[in-house]
Amino acid sequence: MSAASVVIVGAGAAGTAAATQMRKLGFGGDLTLVHGEGPVPYNRTTVNKALLQADARLDSVRTALPNDPHTSLLNGRAERLDTERRTVVLEDGNQLSYDAVLIATGARPRLLPGREQSLHTTELSNRITPLRTYDDAERIRRVLATIGSKHGRPARVGIAGASLLGSETADALKGLGHDVFLIGAAANPMTRHLGTTIATWVKTRHEEHLAGVFEARVDSLEISGDGVTLALSNGTKLMVDLVIEALGVDPEVGWLRHTPLTLDDGVLVDDRLRTNVEGVYAAGDLARVDGSPRIEHWGHALAHGAHAARTISHDLHLTEDPGPFEPSGSYSTRLYGKSINVLGSPSLHRDWEVALTPPGHEAHVTVYTSAEGRLSAAVTLGSAKVANRLRPLVAAGAAIEQAADVVTATLKPPTSWGELPHDISS
Repeated sequence: MSAASVVIVGAGAAGTAAATQMRKLGFGGDLTLVHGEGPVPYNRTTVNKALLQADARLDSVRTALPNDPHTSLLNGRAERLDTERRTVVLEDGNQLSYDAVLIATGARPRLLPGREQSLHTTELSNRITPLRTYDDAERIRRVLATIGSKHGRPARVGIAGASLLGSETADALKGLGHDVFLIGAAANPMTRHLGTTIATWVKTRHEEHLAGVFEARVDSLEISGDGVTLALSNGTKLMVDLVIEALGVDPEVGWLRHTPLTLDDGVLVDDRLRTNVEGVYAAGDLARVDGSPRIEHWGHALAHGAHAARTISHDLHLTEDPGPFEPSGSYSTRLYGKSINVLGSPSLHRDWEVALTPPGHEAHVTVYTSAEGRLSAAVTLGSAKVANRLRPLVAAGAAIEQAADVVTATLKPPTSWGELPHDISS
């Protein structure tokens, strides 16, 4: 079926990975990507890091696509999926026929209460904005520059949401010299993703470096000529120049509501990333494999997209069955000068949480195991070398003793470490 046509709706991590993999597998038919975010696909993980720099350029984080006459990129948004006629209908009325379609439209940011109807109001968007896209980052850069030139001082920035995106953004803006106030409803919001010890380290760094850290929700906000006043659930009133919403995301499935696809906090797919409708596949932030929770990060989306391509290639009779998708769930970040590496999905595998380094050491390793002592996930702080050596052990579900040996050999601990590991499960 070399003349088959494949449409990929969404040119983020999952969509572009799928397109690249399709060509690697020898698919020679028409491949169309629908991109609803700006002129070119780009690496979204840079929006709260490199793209907040004053000299940021979209070309510097552009994502490469297959370069051949049968691959095309269309700028626009999908409005409807007609599974009977096998067409994707775009907002401009254009219709794309497909033999296979991959849904990779990702997710949309959650907004503060009452914000949904005013997202595109100019006055409001210049003071309150999510941080999900290049346009969001560009808007934030523009506001920060205006405040600096107009008032001759750093901007006061409130960040609503203190999980990974909020924490990374707070660190980045502090590094640019701004006064940052971080607002999170949970006492230690990173615990679910990083474990108790490393999440506590992150929280302590926030308290040391930021202008303010609040355990609260934003109950209401008021815009005036001087900025935005936030009323917090703990009674605090906070005046800032700019509010960034980092409250998490919801799957972008509104355009699929009138299809026969099974939707439940995303698009439900089987272990090959097929939906319940023939010829329709889903990958990335919106896909739920066999009903498991969605996993929202870049590395997972890349792996999803590549595996969906293998399944599509098999279903088009080009390659063998790829087998079930095996989530790796690995990603890394950097906060306050230290690397943090997450292997596997700690939020999904929490039978036992065990520290393999003692409190106070400059590096820290937490692993997650099954009741039988087999590794299911790990988080490291301050040692990428340990993370790289633990990666194959987590993938193989190795015994915790093997992980302890790797940590000891890599970090060369003093004899005062005593007996390891020790359980810190709560």
